Amino acid sequence: MVTYLKQFELEMRAEMLKRMDAIGQEVSGQVKQNLSIPTATAGPSLPGEIPHLVSGLLRESIYTETTQAPESISTSTIIATDVKAPEDGRFPYGWYLELSNGDRPFLRPTVFNMIGRIVQMFHKRRGKRTQSTVVFK
Repeated sequence: MVTYLKQFELEMRAEMLKRMDAIGQEVSGQVKQNLSIPTATAGPSLPGEIPHLVSGLLRESIYTETTQAPESISTSTIIATDVKAPEDGRFPYGWYLELSNGDRPFLRPTVFNMIGRIVQMFHKRRGKRTQSTVVFK
């Protein structure tokens, strides 16, 4: 028999996983959209700007991964890239652009610009309220 408290925990875990995954998908989609300004028409990006599209390799390498700790509602979502630099294939190209002397951040500005939407998605109400409630005594 599942207790009300255990049922509540299971529902919270499922809802947290669903929300965090949706946030990750939406943010990664925006990152990909931001990386879609073609260099051919807009010219190269300036230092501090999101990189403009050259080959599409960076844009296509963006992925999201949502994980949840066992027996907990602790959930995390990462948005990342694993693409290597086209020149030599050794160093992480996305990391270089985002954090190093590449000076072309693309993840942080997107997250900062979407923070209102992220909070809204995280705090949204779940469908209809049910009649059952848990009462602690």
